[in-house]
Amino acid sequence: MPSRPTSPIPNGRASTSSIGSFEAWFDQEEPEEPLRERETDALNSPTSAHDPARSTAEEKRIKRTRMIMLGLACLLSVGSHFGSYVIGPVKKSLHASESGFASLISSFQLVNTVTPLISGLLVPRFGAPAVGLAATGAVLVGQLIVVWAQRGGTEGGQAVHGMILGLFIFGLGLSPIAVVQESIILANNSSKSKSVGKSIALGLLLGKTAAFAAAFSSEPLASISPRLPFLVAMSLSFLSFSACAAYAWLDRTLPPLDEDIQEKEVHGKSIQLRATKSYGDPFWIYIVVCALAGIWYTTIHSSSSFIQAMYNETEARAAGPASVILFSSSILYPIVGWLVDARPQVLQTLFFVVPIAVGATYIILLLFTSIVPYWLSCFPSSLGIGMAPLLLVLVVPRLVERHQVPTALGLHKSAEMSGAVLCQTFAGWLLSSDAEAEERYSYVLKLLLVLVSAQLGVMVFWWRLIRQRAAEDEDDALEYGLVPAQESEGEGAEEAGTGTAAGEVLHVKTAAKGSRTAAETRRGVIALRSTGAFVIFSWLSFAMNLFRWTTR
Repeated sequence: MPSRPTSPIPNGRASTSSIGSFEAWFDQEEPEEPLRERETDALNSPTSAHDPARSTAEEKRIKRTRMIMLGLACLLSVGSHFGSYVIGPVKKSLHASESGFASLISSFQLVNTVTPLISGLLVPRFGAPAVGLAATGAVLVGQLIVVWAQRGGTEGGQAVHGMILGLFIFGLGLSPIAVVQESIILANNSSKSKSVGKSIALGLLLGKTAAFAAAFSSEPLASISPRLPFLVAMSLSFLSFSACAAYAWLDRTLPPLDEDIQEKEVHGKSIQLRATKSYGDPFWIYIVVCALAGIWYTTIHSSSSFIQAMYNETEARAAGPASVILFSSSILYPIVGWLVDARPQVLQTLFFVVPIAVGATYIILLLFTSIVPYWLSCFPSSLGIGMAPLLLVLVVPRLVERHQVPTALGLHKSAEMSGAVLCQTFAGWLLSSDAEAEERYSYVLKLLLVLVSAQLGVMVFWWRLIRQRAAEDEDDALEYGLVPAQESEGEGAEEAGTGTAAGEVLHVKTAAKGSRTAAETRRGVIALRSTGAFVIFSWLSFAMNLFRWTTR
């Protein structure tokens, strides 16, 4: 039997900086070769590779079971996404004040300022099924409390207190579900599977579709009964919990895989916040971008109210155009993922498009309501917000080393959620004034416009620093996508004398990331402490807003 071609990548592992390079390296194996004759692979079952007694039927059963488990994994986030976006369109039916509504939104975003920092540690320690059951269970229990709080009706806003408690518990499961879902998808794709990207995309699309369905259907459901949108959210949360329970049961029936080693390599690094001080200036500027990304959540949750106030439209007519912001992700995620993978240098341009597009919506609502129809007002922000979360994740492997990615993603999500809590809280304060509705909402739009302009300025500075580093180090240019990060199929590889066969896609070099000087490390210490203070400030602002609302 011919031996496997020797990989030019250290330690025999493909770089994970690109899904394309990961898959292409493993695709060198000839598909006609019988499974029992293949050598041991990092992601294949040792029993499959070495036990000739295992029947073909057994192999097919395991493969079919893992496909079912992948499908179940894609359902884990349906309930949490629907429950996250069901509140905004039914704001009036809840009879909550502006401060009370801000507390509702912030109550489930608040815990996500800290849970991302610990969710990366839970999966390798307790296993994806156990953490998944805890996360989807928290989401389900939170929704049960929300529905129970509405048992006496929503008149006068008396249900809001109980709903805040329920949404707080609901929020405990949001970030861990994302980690569990990613771990499961990686664990149930073999090394030769060409559906890893499709599986991840399906999981993202189902979640985003659920969010769009929530925004689009909440108002019609609430017109039938104020409790109905939350009953649907509770039912979908039960579906996600059941899917996780089914996955946990199926997981116990399968033999262990060597790919668990890779899963631990990706998710099993202990979170040591002190080590993040050496992540480098580009990473910490990226965290500032994430903190300012909180404006996206306020835009999503309040877009329907913006249209109602600035165009004097009804809630029913405003719900549809506002929900386009959520629907756009279903179209843009696969397009942007394919585009960045094919042309990495476009990443910088796409980052600049986001704040420009979001700011265009604010300008339309402030100045051009007489020219632009209401149903088009949110279209620019749907383009920006529709691809922004994906961009924030795609850039992380270019900023830090592979084993640092979980901690980096945790910091990114914590900063983002803290910014969302603060932005929603400040918006609630502005909307609680005694001015007319249009004037109050114009104050919020002006605040958001200032913040999105600041985000654009930070992005310009950020990418300028990246380009400066790229000019000093060719490896950085490759990693950041300022030059093509991949060789095309067969082209350039042979010219470079790498001996890469046609169809292989390999990273030529790996940039040295992180701090380069002691002064940069000291700046990292300041940045880490500032991020911690930012998270604490978001909690204090939420508590202050809650106290202000309850004592009125």
